[in-house]
Amino acid sequence: MNKKVEKIFSYLIKPFLSLNKNPILYKGKNFQIVNFGLIMVVSIFFSNSLLLFYLNSKGIYFNHPTIVPLGIMLFSMLFFTKFFQVFIDGLKYFENFLYNLNQTTMYNQGGLMGIGIGAIIVCWMEHINIIIFLDAVTFGATLSLFIGRIGCYNYGCCYGKPTNGSFSVKYSNMKSKVIRINPELLNVPLYPTQLVASLFNLFLFILGLIYVSFFDIDGVILVSFLILYNLFRYFSQQKRASAKNRVFSRTAIVYLLSGILLLFVSIIFRNDFYTQTPFITRISLVNYIKGILLNFDYMATMSALSVVTFLFYGVHGRKLGQYVGG
Repeated sequence: MNKKVEKIFSYLIKPFLSLNKNPILYKGKNFQIVNFGLIMVVSIFFSNSLLLFYLNSKGIYFNHPTIVPLGIMLFSMLFFTKFFQVFIDGLKYFENFLYNLNQTTMYNQGGLMGIGIGAIIVCWMEHINIIIFLDAVTFGATLSLFIGRIGCYNYGCCYGKPTNGSFSVKYSNMKSKVIRINPELLNVPLYPTQLVASLFNLFLFILGLIYVSFFDIDGVILVSFLILYNLFRYFSQQKRASAKNRVFSRTAIVYLLSGILLLFVSIIFRNDFYTQTPFITRISLVNYIKGILLNFDYMATMSALSVVTFLFYGVHGRKLGQYVGG
């Protein structure tokens, strides 16, 4: 990243810099609550609500109670978010299965895989065009990732490499994950990978919002996301401090290649792939409030799923980084 771009990003991340001061919301005798849990509740809420809004705006509604398809999507995402580590460690994971299961370590790469699998199940069950459905998922996911990466920044995970440049952040709380694992990084300038990723996802959401305001061709949002997001992930991964960088980079390449392959397939079979499903309801804040926020069934469903999200991401045991014990 050149100096001019860094200067622009420095201004953009300034409002978020103080959000890494304390990752703990509540500390009790036997458990702790981290801010990350509440941030992820907001993140998943927008993911689900925008998914529903996009589908409904195109005249598509679930046949089953809303909690069934959204529950499948959430649990599939959480399952692969948690167990993606099996793909990284292989059989070694099962040598300390209970220990690994008790860790709060999660992988965004696995979450994307889980969303894809959940989408296939839901589309088969609901008889929905999978391209339209994945467009809807992607539309909400970009804003969700914007919020989720702020959660990563607050908690202190997914942190960047030490840097000598002015474009950096520092962690000064011993409870932050980066400091718990690497105490030598206390107050050391680090590349702000989480905030850069957060802003990039916000940029993708704005692009998607502009697109749906003028166009209604299916598949464009999905293909664009797979290519742009994973291209960004591959290059930004080089700035991240992680022993698993090689695995993460390879995963980004696989997702990127899947996007490129999908692009070529969509060009060859464009008449079947890029169908045009018009928006019956215009994408706007007013319609979002009327159609989603004032819908009791939708809000009750998302409230129930918020509890699951909060327990998964927000509650730790006596020791941070573990669900129970410590």
